[in-house]
Amino acid sequence: MKFKVMIADEAHYLKSQSSKRSKSLVPIMSHAKRVLLLTGTPMLGKPNEIYNLIKIVRPDIFCKFMDYGARYCAPRESIYGIDWSGSANKNELHLMLEKSLMIRRLK
Repeated sequence: MKFKVMIADEAHYLKSQSSKRSKSLVPIMSHAKRVLLLTGTPMLGKPNEIYNLIKIVRPDIFCKFMDYGARYCAPRESIYGIDWSGSANKNELHLMLEKSLMIRRLK
């Protein structure tokens, strides 16, 4: 079924690509014409945690995590593989989110 608009409240639960909720909802959302993600929880995590949300709302900005991760996650080699938990270019990422994706209301 194709939806014209999908609204997901408590969207911070979709930040993990491996969660059951993400695995169920993201494929449906990818076919919707418009997607709104709502959350009252501040997104204070690392850049790798918000990639899935960016991909849901604007898949055209970063098609692959590798492109996004190389720019904003400061990848490092470790004995277990690549560690994507760092951060780089935080001001640029914040500006991009603020100008093209995020509406934030401050009390």
